[in-house]
Amino acid sequence: MKQATFHHSKKKVFDAVNQVANNLDLEVKNSSPTDGILSLYSGGGIFSYGNNIKIEIKIADNSKCVMQVESKSAAAIQIVDWSTNSNLEDSIIENVK
Repeated sequence: MKQATFHHSKKKVFDAVNQVANNLDLEVKNSSPTDGILSLYSGGGIFSYGNNIKIEIKIADNSKCVMQVESKSAAAIQIVDWSTNSNLEDSIIENVK
């Protein structure tokens, strides 16, 4: 799990995450703007069954919020993730900035 702090409103970060999900071809499985939680899915490939991504955005104070991103392999039987989870977390954070 990785996290980043943004000097923007929770709504602005939430909207940016939705745009990033679209740009990165991630499927939005669940989205709750009120709770600041998104569930995303990255499709699998030859070496992967895909990845489930949970994003939680919380207000830190009046002028900033914290976004936590956690990516996990979709299949419990997948032992090696080839750094896909870490790369997805990094890509989401970098593209929201």
